[in-house]
Amino acid sequence: ATNNENHKHNRERMILDEYYRMLADRLSGYDNIFLFGPTSAKDELYNKLSQDKHFANKAIAVAPADQLTENQMVASVKKFFGLI
Repeated sequence: ATNNENHKHNRERMILDEYYRMLADRLSGYDNIFLFGPTSAKDELYNKLSQDKHFANKAIAVAPADQLTENQMVASVKKFFGLI
């Protein structure tokens, strides 16, 4: 059972790492990045981006956010980027 659980955990970690790589590819064209949300995923992504030399000169901000409506998300992004 332990070996099977370890394999499952490693597989989940590989899938998550691939997802973060995909996000990093999508974000690479931006100079200012705002990560927010209720889980620790934003912090994990921030750590991955911080370790990537392609993001060394980019501004990356992380903010906690509980359950937000779509309008609240839009308002948070506009406020962060000074559009309000």
